[in-house]
Amino acid sequence: MDRGIAIAMALLGMAVGFVTGRAYQAAHRAHRDWKNTKESVPLLFRAFLGLLGSAAGWILIVGVAAAVLIAWSVSGLTESATPRPAGTVGPSSVAPSPP
Repeated sequence: MDRGIAIAMALLGMAVGFVTGRAYQAAHRAHRDWKNTKESVPLLFRAFLGLLGSAAGWILIVGVAAAVLIAWSVSGLTESATPRPAGTVGPSSVAPSPP
C-alpha cells in the first residue's frame, strides 16, 4: 500500500474516532443528567407545592384584608353617627353680583 494512502486512512480513522468518542461522551453525560433530574423531580415538586401553598395563603390573607377595608369604607362607619345641620345658604362666589 502506498504510504500516502496509509497516512490518509490513519488520519481519517483518528477523526472518526475523535468524533465518535465526543458523541459517546455527550450521550453518556446526557444520560447521567437525565437520571439525576429524574431522581430530584419528586423533591422539586414537593418544594413547589409548599411554596404554592404559602403564596396562596398570603393571597388569601391580603384578599380578606382588602375586602374588610372596602366593606368598612363603603358601609359609612367612617362618618359620625349624629346628624349635622345643613350649612347656611349664602351668595355664591361664582354668581354675578347685581348691578
